Amino acid sequence: MKRWLSAMMAVCMLSSMWGAHAADATAAQDAQLQSITKTVKAQLAIPDTYTSFYGEKNDDGLEPSWQLHWSMPGDTLEVTVREGGVITNYQHIRDTERQDIGGTFEPKLPKNDRSTIENAAQRFLKQVLSARETVRFHAGTAEILPVSTRETGCYGTLYYDGLPTPTSIAVRMRNSDLSVIGYTRNESKRIGDIPVKTPSVQRADAVQKLKGTLSLRLQYTTQQSKPNEAVLRYVPESIDRYYVDAQSGQLVNLSELERKLVDFSANATGEAESKADTADTTLTEAEQQGSALLKDVLDKTALDGKLRAMPELGLSGFTTNQIVYSVDPKSTRVQAYLFYSQGAGQERSIYKSATVDAKTGELWSISTYRAQENKSTAYQGSAGQSKALAFLQRYQAKALAQSELAAGDTEFVWEQQVNGYPFPENRLHVRVSPSDGTIDDFSKIWNEDVVFETVQKPVTAAQALDQYWNTHTMELGYTAVPVALDPTNPIYAKYLEYGYRYLTQWKLTYTAETNHYCYGIDASTGNAVFAEDAKSPILTYTDVDMTKHPQAAALAQFGIGYAEGLLQPERSLTQEALVALLLSADGYSYDPTSDGAQDALYESAYQRGILTRAEAAPQKIMTRAELVKLLITCTGYGKTAGLPGIYRCSFADAAHIPEAYYGYVATAQGMGLIRGDEKGRFLPNAAATREQAILVLYQFMSRK
Repeated sequence: MKRWLSAMMAVCMLSSMWGAHAADATAAQDAQLQSITKTVKAQLAIPDTYTSFYGEKNDDGLEPSWQLHWSMPGDTLEVTVREGGVITNYQHIRDTERQDIGGTFEPKLPKNDRSTIENAAQRFLKQVLSARETVRFHAGTAEILPVSTRETGCYGTLYYDGLPTPTSIAVRMRNSDLSVIGYTRNESKRIGDIPVKTPSVQRADAVQKLKGTLSLRLQYTTQQSKPNEAVLRYVPESIDRYYVDAQSGQLVNLSELERKLVDFSANATGEAESKADTADTTLTEAEQQGSALLKDVLDKTALDGKLRAMPELGLSGFTTNQIVYSVDPKSTRVQAYLFYSQGAGQERSIYKSATVDAKTGELWSISTYRAQENKSTAYQGSAGQSKALAFLQRYQAKALAQSELAAGDTEFVWEQQVNGYPFPENRLHVRVSPSDGTIDDFSKIWNEDVVFETVQKPVTAAQALDQYWNTHTMELGYTAVPVALDPTNPIYAKYLEYGYRYLTQWKLTYTAETNHYCYGIDASTGNAVFAEDAKSPILTYTDVDMTKHPQAAALAQFGIGYAEGLLQPERSLTQEALVALLLSADGYSYDPTSDGAQDALYESAYQRGILTRAEAAPQKIMTRAELVKLLITCTGYGKTAGLPGIYRCSFADAAHIPEAYYGYVATAQGMGLIRGDEKGRFLPNAAATREQAILVLYQFMSRK
């Protein structure tokens, strides 16, 4: 009994002590929240008008942060701040500013230019950055966001003591009043102090080391917009990123360092699970063969038999789990996927999947996943290459005859050779199992329709390399370098407890930087070729002098206009062009050359109530009255414009306006969107031009 009483007393004492500690911890948290809230309110000049507030703490084991939430009806403000006082996120949301247009939109041109908007963003940054921090916005990135012309996004790099850092900054501005909608400070978790900015290594020495990391390969390559036309180009043989430590002078492959710290085991597990899941999926042959497109395909037994007749694949002892037929939407070729496994239940350790021509059984690809690879390396190197070569000679003799070996150990790649130069996009890939010599992986990527340019005298490799480096600048700045956490070091113990395997540390470095990724150097002209997706949101019309079309130029500054880059002002306006123009004012980017683009464009138009499915006629030439009706309808003013007998137009030819369009034309005239010609006529039934559509939209977006 005494022991029991003693135990109970001990429990009570511990409970009391724990309660006291918990109370103390809660009080400390409350005091900390109050302190940090006062600091943030003063820093951001947050008013006292909010009626609700709460704070949440996030302890990540490295640098805890607080999420502060203010709200009142129709207005929400959220701020994330680290315990050290650094604000990393700011979001100001007003319920009245709907992102979803919901059938109508009323875009307006911003009253402020880009310079004014960026200056306002910089004023905000002075509130959230330290005295030693500044931000330089990237050229041309103060652009209208896709939601509409209500917002502008400014994106830049954080500078510390005048040097660039790995931290990126984004500020979203409300155009109407130049207030900040959102702010994000994007940086990885780091340890250690920021190094001093004075380097010990001379820039010239660092430049020589960095230039030594790159070599260019002369080869054929296609362009995204012209997949069947190959040009001769010098391209980088490696895209790894390097830096030179500005203090020690050491050259470091940053990409390789990052790869070493990636946990590949998660990927392997995920692959096994995905393959197992696929193998277990129930999809009957009857369901797959129900389509007429699958007529004349071989059945599971026949296709499986053709694969098993290829002893190099090593399918002996494997179970055929499933076959799935499908049609390639681009080529309409019917292909079949066959899935295999070896073993049963939990003992399954090898999975194979093959893709074949469903009508002939020709092998297009095969892949293998082994949960545990045999340690034997009997078929590595030359022995594996012999196996791979024999396989290709038997089944891909024609393609192999046009190719040369480009790489190999256990994975071998043969690239097509044309005019004495490689064309890596047409290639044969084989991976040989080092333990038993079977073909684990095979794929053939081959386009027979490619046309290759002929270059009589390519620029030299030295000239190409000089031109490539001319697209870069050698920059002194801070680089985030991953550092593995040594479990034997007590300093890292707390980080390891929170699950960190590595963190980043800033180092003072020299790096090669470029604004736009350079694909390589054109072998014929010696010019640098940049990424095709590095496009400015500003439209440029190449067929006209933009100064002579100020309204089109004003809209183009915000990506509003005809996406193909041709104004063609006098050309008759098609319905497709008008729909694309109106949607561009709502942030829609239309590329008429991409697959399915027109269908997607019209789906967006239907959703916004611009027109109905029955009214869709992309190539129809729009009249001036139809142009006005479509604009008035999509902007929401068409709800009453269709009512008969209540509108009056003052145009000289008002009697010629069709009754179905009269109210819309009258509304547009009343809003000042359209005017008559020198004789006071509107000419409602005349074909509208592309420039007239621009002028009417500009007038609407410029309204007060």
